[in-house]
Amino acid sequence: MIPHRMRRLLGATTAALLGAALLVAPGTASASAATTVSGHKEIAAVQGEVIRSGPNWQKTYVWPTDQHAGDCTLYGGASLVLSSDGKAQWHAFVSTSHTFSGDIWHATFQLKDRNGFPLGELRSDSPTMYVWFWRYRWEDSWGNRVMFSPAILSLVHSVAIYSSC
Repeated sequence: MIPHRMRRLLGATTAALLGAALLVAPGTASASAATTVSGHKEIAAVQGEVIRSGPNWQKTYVWPTDQHAGDCTLYGGASLVLSSDGKAQWHAFVSTSHTFSGDIWHATFQLKDRNGFPLGELRSDSPTMYVWFWRYRWEDSWGNRVMFSPAILSLVHSVAIYSSC
C-alpha cells in the first residue's frame, strides 16, 4: 500500500505532467495561439536564412508580399531579425490610403514553436501616417534591451504578426 503523502505527491505530479502534455499537443497549441490576440489579423512570415557569426547567430523572418489592415498597407520585404543575444530588429515600409487624423499600424509579433505554440511576443507601432500613399519607414530596434530569452531562439520556428490599423 502506498502511504497517503506519497499518493498525494504522485497525484500532483501526474496532473502536472498531463497538463503539460495537453499544452503541447498538436491542435491544442494552435487553437490557443489563435485566441491570444483576438480581433487582429494574423500574418505569417516566411523564415529566411539563419546567419552564424562566431558564437552569435541570427534568424530572419520576411513578409514577402504586401499586407493590408484597415486603410494601411505593410509593403512586401518587411523583416524581423532575431539575434542569439536576445535582441530584435524590425524593418518595414507602411502607408495609409485614407486618414484625417493619422493612422498607426499596431503590431504584435508572436514567436511560435514547431507546433504553433506561442513562446513570446514583441510589440511595435508604426509612425503616425498623415499623408495618403506616402511610404513611411518603420524601424524598431529593440536596441540594447534584451527582448526575449536567448534560450528560446533555437525553439522559434515561425513568427506571425497580429495587426490592426
